[in-house]
Amino acid sequence: MKTRIFAILLILTTSLFALPSFAQDQDVKPTNYQGSWWMNVGLGLGHWKTSATDSNRDSGLAGGLSINYMPSQHTLVTLRGTTIADFGFVFIPFVYWASGSDQVSDVSALFGLIQKGRWGYVSASAGLGYVHAKYKSRTSIFNPFTGQEVTSRTKHRTGTIGIPGEIQVFFTPFKFAGIGLIGFGNYNNKHSFGGVMLALQFGKLR
Repeated sequence: MKTRIFAILLILTTSLFALPSFAQDQDVKPTNYQGSWWMNVGLGLGHWKTSATDSNRDSGLAGGLSINYMPSQHTLVTLRGTTIADFGFVFIPFVYWASGSDQVSDVSALFGLIQKGRWGYVSASAGLGYVHAKYKSRTSIFNPFTGQEVTSRTKHRTGTIGIPGEIQVFFTPFKFAGIGLIGFGNYNNKHSFGGVMLALQFGKLR
């Protein structure tokens, strides 16, 4: 799954340069630009590192919610929350924090560049965010008296600061709604993660 996710992220990155006709800035007028805003709600797959000290990895369902604003024709500000969990439908960070699933979430602010046109847009952003993870580790100990192994589980909850990144590729045939793909990730010293989501958006798109 990790290889597939990074392959999709590579395709999304390439699309920033390979779709000039799709995102040609032909209907935005510099003289009367008043700003655009929208909300993205996405669901997809993600992959994350469960421990900073070993190579343990986990994959699961990814969900995301973000608010986006264009202060100018080619800049984008995003406030986002993402979650990757090993089960369930997750849209809002920490929504399953009381459950028994392994999961990682972030709440981040990003700033980036956007190329917007008549039928859609592509964007790339990065920023700063807080990452919170909850997971269980297993330890097996041999009991010489019974001759059996005893497995114990230890619960962990950790938090750290990370560098989030995001690529958005959206088709926006309507002024108030669109559909597209979001490639997301967060690089940090404990629980780096990444994934891809199919997302719907609503707002003032132009």
